[in-house]
This record gives sequence, structure tokens and C-alpha cells, in this order.
Amino acid sequence: MMALSDELKSTISDLITNAQSGTDIGTELFDRYMAEPYAEGPLVAVKGRSSFVSSDVSDVVESVFTEVMDVFTSTNSMVDFDPVGEEDEAASKQETAVVNHIFWEKNPGFEILSTWVKEALIQKNAYVRRGWVEKERIEIEEYEDLTPDELIVISQELDAQDYEYKVLEKSGGINEETGELDPIGFKVRCAKKDKRYVIEAIPNEEFFCTPRWGKITLEGVPVCGHARHMKRGELKAMGFSDESLDRASGDEGDTEEKTNRNVTETTTEGEEATGDESMAEIMVYETYVYADADGDGIAELLKVWAAGSNNTVLDWEDGSEAVEEVSGIPFSAITPYLVPHRHLGRAPAEMVTDVAAGKTVLMRHTLDNLYATGFPRPHYDENQAGSDTFSDLQNVSPGTPVRTGGAMIEWVSPPSVVGSTLPLIEMFDSLKENRTGATRYNQGLDAESLNKTASGVNQIMNAGQKKNKMIARTMAETGIRDLFLGIHADLRRGPMKEIAVKLLGEWVSVNPRTWKHRTDMTVNIGQDDRDELRQGYMLFGNLQRELAQAGSRMVDDAKIYETAERMGKTFGIKSAAPFLNDPRLMPPEAPAQQAPDPALIIAKAQIDNMNAETARRDKEATAKIELERVKAERDFFIKSKMAGLKDDEIAAKITEDAERLELDRHKAVMKDDFDRDKLEVDALTGVLREKTAVVNSEPPIPYSEVTDG
Repeated sequence: MMALSDELKSTISDLITNAQSGTDIGTELFDRYMAEPYAEGPLVAVKGRSSFVSSDVSDVVESVFTEVMDVFTSTNSMVDFDPVGEEDEAASKQETAVVNHIFWEKNPGFEILSTWVKEALIQKNAYVRRGWVEKERIEIEEYEDLTPDELIVISQELDAQDYEYKVLEKSGGINEETGELDPIGFKVRCAKKDKRYVIEAIPNEEFFCTPRWGKITLEGVPVCGHARHMKRGELKAMGFSDESLDRASGDEGDTEEKTNRNVTETTTEGEEATGDESMAEIMVYETYVYADADGDGIAELLKVWAAGSNNTVLDWEDGSEAVEEVSGIPFSAITPYLVPHRHLGRAPAEMVTDVAAGKTVLMRHTLDNLYATGFPRPHYDENQAGSDTFSDLQNVSPGTPVRTGGAMIEWVSPPSVVGSTLPLIEMFDSLKENRTGATRYNQGLDAESLNKTASGVNQIMNAGQKKNKMIARTMAETGIRDLFLGIHADLRRGPMKEIAVKLLGEWVSVNPRTWKHRTDMTVNIGQDDRDELRQGYMLFGNLQRELAQAGSRMVDDAKIYETAERMGKTFGIKSAAPFLNDPRLMPPEAPAQQAPDPALIIAKAQIDNMNAETARRDKEATAKIELERVKAERDFFIKSKMAGLKDDEIAAKITEDAERLELDRHKAVMKDDFDRDKLEVDALTGVLREKTAVVNSEPPIPYSEVTDG
């Protein structure tokens, strides 16, 4: 919060007044869109004559509106944030999904876009406002026939949900007469404050900005804001002090634009005074102005709350002024046709107001002429007519006889003007189509289109569609781009820590505070050329099939999946995940094993046979040596006994003989291992020798073929 000097307050008040006086709002354009009767000028209807009013303005607006909305809503993602590198690819897709989710799901996105676009088509410019809004949610809940345990559970649930609740009615409990516990019932008012991100289209008459601002974008505009009537109780709930609200001059009444929007020829609106001070309306100005509030010589962007006819700066309940420095302007503007160096653009409605006026005159003359033709004037000789002739002629009931009294009655009609007016009306229709591109061919209204050449009709339709696409592109690159970049920035700085969105068929939790600052974004329009997109995807699909069959590395499962997903989007299918498995999310496949060489298989079999034979001979040799050792020990034992040797000499002799036998066995084993290794080497050498012979048998490649390649 900051304090403003009296001089700066006066300057801000003058800026607000100047901005409002310079706002050019198309009141007459809205009346022409509603086909309201002309209130002044030569087109005011005359009593007894045709009061026809042409609806050309409405017809053009609705025709262009339908095509522009189809351009924006025919794509699954209206905007895409561009990645700044390969590592940013996943993050940019995630942020794109979240921002689109906020616009389309958390807010009534279609209603906002529809109102925004149509307002611009009628009144040149249109505005939306975005930002975090703290709202109090009120719920009235009633409970009956509760037990004490159920009452405790409900109370704990209310406490857990952080509600501020107040019991409005209650019944039951301890019965004083019987002393028994009756079923408990009560009605409770639950209140909870939470912050929501709100996007809303605001009426043109409520927006104001510097009169001579030269760009459609509002970035850098000296002053702009939202002027609207708000109830005193609502302002009190926002935190403004009673003293500052008392200083405000109060309601100034509805503006002419607001009156014309809400009051038509057959309907009126009025509000009776209720006597409730909280319902009294005060004109409030939510103003964004560049001013030097801290005296450092540099203008800061300030958000100032002012009210009343004198644009009095409001105060908060703590006595501080309702002024704060902000980082950006929360408004975004669009226009159908840009005008160089002007904030206000042009609109299709503006381009056909003269056409509507001209057709109104021609149609009135034509209808008046038809009425006169249908009721010709009688001519007769009064001297020859009877006494009842005049009264009979005044009775226009069908079949009523006329007593002529001998007079000859001649019925005279005015000359028909249809032959003159209809070509002029057709000329005005052609002029309207040439200006706006809203042709009868685009709307399927020309009964003679089958008699015209197909190429000629297509050329006319394409020319009209190009104009409508240009309107859509202008809106996309100005206000819609500003809006979605603003949403992204607000989410980064806002209180929301986690947002759950569905990406690639799975729900993920996203924290906007970790996002990076972005300025690159693509607005997807022109998706009405779905047939051309499908043909392109089919061409790539056929090319991928041929490359895959040829074994090319230019295509893989991920590329094929991407083609299928994009093809599905042209049919309105958001994701191919329900039908195909995304190869990017699948675990990698195990490497395929190569088929073994038949020659190596034969060599391995020979080696296995050799190993088995060697093992058999090794086993026989070991058994033979062991048998000889046992026999030698036995013979030596017998001989020693016979010779009378001592026991220790016998043991030494036995050990010596055993060591000798073990050495002989080890030598035999080593010889067998050597023979086996030699057999394996000989087998492998034979296989390699056979392959070398095959290679050497092929004729050599000529040198010329090597150098040409």
C-alpha cells in the first residue's frame, strides 16, 4: 500500500474523466444489430406507413460470428506454448494443457469467447478481464433425525473442511418432560472463502482508456480501467471503509449505452428502492494508471480504486488508501479489423449500417406500394351514383355488394415500383457481400447456385472465407494471445500450488510456481481446413508405411503413433491413447538374438563329444591309479609284516608311495586337458578354413565399380 499526494489524486481523477469522455462506444451499432426502430432522422417510422427495419447488420454479424467461432473451437487446443529447447518439450505441453484447462473447464470458456467475439463484431472493440478473485461460498444444509454420534461426525466434517458455520435452526435433544433423547435436527449456514481464477467479458460501456491510445494492445496505456456500479454491501465486503464510501457521490444513473443494451422497444427495466443501505449502488472505477507515486522520477503502474462523480480515491478499513503497485494490466482487447495507429478498430456491423438504412427505405417504399396496389382507389361520377354508393365503398369486407345507382366505378391502382426497387435491393446485397465476405453461398441461401459453375461459386466462397479467417487471425494475434500469456503469468504468481490435469491419458499434478517465464506462443486457427490436413496426414502415413517396409531408419513406432494421433484430431478425437499404445510410454524391448552359425553349431557338437570322451578317459585313468595305489599299499603292508619292519617305517613308505601315485595321476590329467584343448582348436580352425575358402572362391570386385560408388 502507498499514499498519494493531493496533486496526484487530482491528476488521476482528471485522467479517469478524460478517458471516459473519449471512449467511442457504438450505441447506434448495437441498436442496428437489434433491428430497433430508428429514433431520429428521416427513417423514423410514420404512422400508417410501413415501419420495416432491415436486419442486415444482424445477418452479417451472425454469419461472420459462426465462421470465426468455428475456426477457434474446431481445434482441441486453441493455444500452444512453444518449447525453448528439446528439454523443454514436456514442460511446454504440460503448461499448454493447464492454461487451456483453466480457460475452458474452470471458467465458461465457450460463453466468454462467444461474448467477446460477438461484441467485437458489433462494436469494433471488445474486452475481457482476468485475475484472482476471493469469493465467499455460502451453503445452507439441513439435517434431521440424527443420533448424538452422527451429530459429532457431522461437526468434525465441517471443522475439517474449514467452514465458518452458524446454526440457524435446531430441534430435538433432551426432552424436558420425559427426560429421553429425541432425534436431533438442525439447519446450518456454512461459509468458506477461497480464491478462484476468473475470466469474464466486460461490456464496452464499462471500459475506459486513454482516448488517443494508438495500439489495440493495452500494454503501456497511460490509463485504463473498469467502471461499473457496485452495491455498497459488496464494496464493504471487499474491505473498503464506510467513511470513504460516504464520501463517494453515489450513483450517477445508468449510461446511455447501458440503457440501450438492457432496454428495448418492448421491455423496460426498473428497480424500486428497497430502503436497504447495503443495496445502494455506487459507481466504482478500478483504474490502472502510470504515475510516479514514490517521487523517484519513474512512473509505476498503479491500481487505484476510485468512486463517485468526483473519482474519489477509496480507503481500506485500516485507513490506508486503496492504491497498490501491480505488475500488469488484467484486460485484453480484440478488434475484427485493425486501424493503423488507433486503439479502436472497425467492425462488420459498422460497414453495413448504410446498407441497412438504404434497404430499409427501399423495402418500406416497396411494401407501401404493395399495400396501395392491394387496396386500389375507386373512381366514380357522384352525379350518377346512388345514395348508398359511398357507404358501400367504405365497407371493405369481402363479398359486400356495392349499390352503384347506375354509376360506373373504376378501380385505380398506383404504378408498381417493384421493378425499380428490387434491383436496387439486390445491388445493396452485393455491396454488403463484397464489404464483409458474408455471402449467401457461404450460408446456403442462394437457390440459383446449382445453375452457376462450381469453380465460380468456390471462388466466391473462398474469398469470403479468407476475410473471415483474417478476422480470426487478427483476434488471435492480439487479444487472445495477450489473454493466454496473462493467464500463464498469473498462475505462476498466484496462490494455486497444484493443479490436476489429464496428459497423455493420465492425470498428473502440476505446480505452476515452477514454470518459467514464457513469451513464445502459437495460436491455433484455421483448423477448418480439416480435409486438407487429412490428405496431408494420409500422404505421410503412406510414406511411413513404405519406409517401414524398406527397413529405413527414418520412421519408427513413435512417428507412426504421432501421425495417427494428429489424424484423429482432425475428426475431433482428442487422443489416440484409448485406441493405440504410445510407444514413448512403453518399456524398451529386449534385443533380438541372432541366429547361430550352422558351422559353429557343428563345431560345438564336436567339442562337446570330445569333452565327454576326455572326461570318460580321465575317470578311467583315475580309477586305475586309485586301484594300483590300494594294491601297492596292500602288498607293501604284507611284505613289511613279513620283514618285521617297524610301524613308523611302514607309514613313511606308504606316504612316499602315495605321493608318487598322486603325481602320476596329475600328469595324466594334464595330458588329457592338453589333448582336449588341441582338439577344440583344430575344430575351430577347420571351420574358419572352410569360410575363408568360400570367400576366396568369389570373384573380386572391379576397381572401377569401387571408385564409382
